[in-house]
Parts: sequence; C-alpha cells; structure tokens
Amino acid sequence: MDKWITHCPEIGQAIDVVWGAFAAGGKLLTCGCGGSAADASHIAGELVKGFELPHGLPGALAQRIERAVVGDLASRLQCGLPCISLAADSAVLTAIVNDIGGDAIFAQQVAALGRPGDVLLGISTSGRTPAVVNAAAVAHALGMKVIGLTGAAGGALASACDVAVRVPAAATAEVQQLHAAVYHHMCREIERRAAEALRVERE
Repeated sequence: MDKWITHCPEIGQAIDVVWGAFAAGGKLLTCGCGGSAADASHIAGELVKGFELPHGLPGALAQRIERAVVGDLASRLQCGLPCISLAADSAVLTAIVNDIGGDAIFAQQVAALGRPGDVLLGISTSGRTPAVVNAAAVAHALGMKVIGLTGAAGGALASACDVAVRVPAAATAEVQQLHAAVYHHMCREIERRAAEALRVERE
C-alpha cells in the first residue's frame, strides 16, 4: 500500500497544490463529517506545528518573543503551516446548523475564511456528504483550489474537485484507514518542502 501512495499521481498533485498555496502565502482549510471530521482536525494538528521535522522559529521572531515573554517559550515554539480545521469549533458548527442548516456547516466557514489562492481539502468516505460538496462549490466560487479525499466511488465530491484522491476501498473503515495513510504522506512531503524552503531562506 505504501507503494500505491507514493506512485499515485493524484496524491502527488494534491501535495503540489497544497505546497503551492503555502509557498504563496495561502492557507489550507480542511473539513469532513464524523470520522472524517477527526481526520480534518488531525491534518491541522500535524501541520500547525512540527510533524516529523520539528524546527524552531526564525531567529528574529524568536528574539522578539524572548523579549516579550518570560521563560523558554520562544525556544519551544515551532515553525508551522497555516491550516484550519472547519470541523473543530463546536460553537461555530452548532450556530450554523441552528441559523442556516447542517448542509452549510463548512460552506459558511469557507465563505468567511477562504480567500483566492487558499486550498480546501474535503474528506468524505462516500464522496456524497452534502456539507463537504457544498463547501467545495463555495471554495471554487472564491477562487480556491479544492482537493477531495474519497473512497473508490468518488461521488459528487470527486467531480467537484481540482484534484480527487480516490483510495482503493469501499467499506467506510477501510477507506478511513487509507485516508490516514494518504494524509500522513502528504503532511510528510509538505513538511519536507517547508523545511527545505526555510533552510534556503536562512542561508
């Protein structure tokens, strides 16, 4: 399965799209429902801090923090990448459900937070989750790129994406297991590129 991940052209394209957004100053928004909501937040957790290559803040920023904060905080903080899970804030989610509707829980947040040049990563094992499909439509309307992570069928989400990664499984649990392997590989490769860019910047 590792060979499939490293040789899947869509996964490589997804990595290029996300890194291109980060390199240009954009951000990644992630979303999904149920187990995919946990995956959306998991991705953010891997990217906003070090994943496998933790590295410190740039020297000038670290020095400013050292002057402003008592203790060793500056030495513990890491360079991270701007990734926001749209599935993480229960207050925001329930406000949208209450006032607008459940199929808008991610679309409303994309409308508020998304900007041209950002990327939306929508996760749906079936590819048919209305809240995720609607978020993809709003993201495109804003000039964002959309990546879909689905099961083999792809569904409406795959058709709504710039890059659709369809893992070779149909059962929900198997799809979710493969999704975790895919996004860990993506995070690993994106972090490697970020570390190289930071190294070049510091030289």
